Amino acid sequence: MSNTLSRSAALSFISRVARTGDDMILWDMLCERMSDYGLNRLLYGFTLLPEPDPLDPANWLLRSSHAESYNRRLVADGLYLDTRYGNWAQDYSGTLLWSRQDILTPGDPASEARLRDLNQSHQVHAGVMVSFPLLPQKSRGILILAARPEMPQCRIDRIWLQRRDEIEAQIHAFHLRFQLIFAVACRLTPRQKEVLRCVAAGFTVQQIAEELTLSVATIDKHLRLAREALDATTTAQAVARALRFHQLYS
Repeated sequence: MSNTLSRSAALSFISRVARTGDDMILWDMLCERMSDYGLNRLLYGFTLLPEPDPLDPANWLLRSSHAESYNRRLVADGLYLDTRYGNWAQDYSGTLLWSRQDILTPGDPASEARLRDLNQSHQVHAGVMVSFPLLPQKSRGILILAARPEMPQCRIDRIWLQRRDEIEAQIHAFHLRFQLIFAVACRLTPRQKEVLRCVAAGFTVQQIAEELTLSVATIDKHLRLAREALDATTTAQAVARALRFHQLYS
């Protein structure tokens, strides 16, 4: 693809991003677009609360186009912890080509070895990491883009050298739009907020029902809808995310 056509496709992508209101459609758009550059396995996460414990996966909203087995070990098992990549993403914002990993301070040797073994087993050997700058609401975001198995790192480096501004403009447009979509989508109803506030105060479902003069089934329904709105798997996680997105007491 010529530079002119590539820039035109990038502008078209950014225009479509600005008009997209569905986070899953937006994610699919980014995966398809980055695949045009040879980056076909993406992992994205963001949180609006960098503290406490910013590296805890429960504090992040995650999207991935990797195999589930890769996601499970990398994220759920915490293989990114105490590695040079994890430490860099926590301390800096910007773009890190994997060819520059040797300039980073090594992490824990055992953690580095586990991550290296995981990447080798899934043919993840070339790519780039983007750590997004902190915004006023203290959001923290990371996007890891892995190349196709047959693409060497030197090829990714050349593509980035030629089209860095073009690629990063699209990535940042995605990141800002994703946060806006999710912040709107996760808004809770007044009753859902009230029920979650009771949970945060230590009330049981039975106690909440008695306090609000509602049935237990109704309280369970409000909790379920709140979990769905916040993309949470547990009520405790819903409370944490409601706090993170300033939904609980707003």
